[in-house]
Amino acid sequence: MLGITKVLFRTALAGAVILPSAAGLMIAGPQRIGDWLGVGVDAFKDMLVLPEPRLGDGRQIIEGLAEVINGDTLTIGGQLVQLAGIDAPARLDQCLSQDMSRCGLAARNALQAVVGERAIRCVAEDANALGALATCYLGTTELNRLMVRHGYAKAYRAYSDTYVDEQLVAEAAGQGMWQR
Repeated sequence: MLGITKVLFRTALAGAVILPSAAGLMIAGPQRIGDWLGVGVDAFKDMLVLPEPRLGDGRQIIEGLAEVINGDTLTIGGQLVQLAGIDAPARLDQCLSQDMSRCGLAARNALQAVVGERAIRCVAEDANALGALATCYLGTTELNRLMVRHGYAKAYRAYSDTYVDEQLVAEAAGQGMWQR
């Protein structure tokens, strides 16, 4: 029943679900879905509070519309998410070039331009009440890698060497904070 409920919940958010009925098919909202499951609308709504999805290795999936806080931090559904393995400049940090004097603001704006009003999916390596450390994707594009590759963040070498090659490419090309 929980698997059916998850499918119904996700599609009910779009406004309606098509369910089998004695007369063929019917379009249903939360009231009808609850009735169809034999639990009523209130019990159905209680069923919608589901645990966060997890991968087999215990990593948590966080997905939805994101609000960009800065070049390496965002929120999804009120949960703070830090992009793992990268370090974007703080909001008022200066860059090497006068063309991009407010490096932190440029990093925030770059991430906002990519994310826009679209849903993203993050795989959290570590999540707790304070937030999550995650690798995030817009479709198949990895946001962490994209930010470093275009020079809007550095590889956070103290914690990971995952993005060192992307940083070297951005430095060599004079991208983002590496502009001269």
